[in-house]
Formats: sequence, C-alpha cells, structure tokens
Amino acid sequence: MRDSSGFAWPMGLLGIALIVLLAWYTTGNSGWRYQAPAPQPVRLLSVSDGDSVRLSVDGSPAKFRLATVDAPEHDQPYGHESRNCLRSILDQGQLTAVIHKTDKYGRLIGDLFVDGARVDVSLVEQGCAWWYSRYAPANVSLIRAHYAAMEAGVGLWQDSRAIAPEDWRRGVR
Repeated sequence: MRDSSGFAWPMGLLGIALIVLLAWYTTGNSGWRYQAPAPQPVRLLSVSDGDSVRLSVDGSPAKFRLATVDAPEHDQPYGHESRNCLRSILDQGQLTAVIHKTDKYGRLIGDLFVDGARVDVSLVEQGCAWWYSRYAPANVSLIRAHYAAMEAGVGLWQDSRAIAPEDWRRGVR
C-alpha cells in the first residue's frame, strides 16, 4: 500500500508492529533506552596483578577483573610494575565498581572507578596495561590513552619489544 507521497507502507502484522514501535520510540516514551548501571561502593582487599583485584562487594569477598584492559603477567616483563601501578591508582580515593558479568573462572568482570575516574584509562595512560581491543573496540578514551602511551614510550612501552599478555600466555616470547 502506498500513501500520497509514494511511500510503500509495510503490510502485515510485522509491519504494523514495526510502525507502532517506531512511533512509541520516537515520542520519547520508550523504556528500551540503555541505562548504564550506577557504580556501587566497594572496598579493596588486595591487588592480585595489574588487572585483577579482590574486593569486598556488599560485604562479601570477590575476585574482580577489569573488563577492558590486559596487564602483564607476574612472570612477564613489567608485571610487578603493573601491579604496583594499579595499587597506587586504587589508593587515591573512593573506589566504586560496575559489574558486567561473572566469567568462567567465577571472577566478577567490570569497571572500577576512583572518585568517579575510570581506572582502566589511568592504567593505559601510564603504560601499565594494554587496551583490550577485543572487549572494548570502540572505547575512544582507551584508544587515545593506548596510542598516546605508546608514542610517549611510558611504562611498558619503554621496551620496544613489549609483548601483549595474551601473546605471553600463549608462549610467544
């Protein structure tokens, strides 16, 4: 069916549903808009490595891994420095977290904030971790921080032969 402008209207139940949903969404009455969860207060128990910590979440201890960065392993060059870097960042203020999911190892996966600032971005800016492009491919803050740290040669980027942790874990050395 075409209207006076020549637009062909979709027919059938699917077409009608699409039109109703589009009208509902464009009027601002949609409940489908994504609302990011608010960060919740957490307490730091310990720092495991440059991208993993133990937190007290709602009074219970939990392993927590940052979702968007990958830090050098303990036995990898710059591993100890990365761990110390994360500890230093986390000691600077009020810690909050947004938990996205639990991984196959039982760790909470999410984002940490210190006084509202993203911890992952601070780690990457200081050259203490890699931007995990697989899990945050469009995060502009992390992309900028990653390439700025590389270009400035800070942290792990002081070594022109720095190896990404995922390659290190696969034995690429």
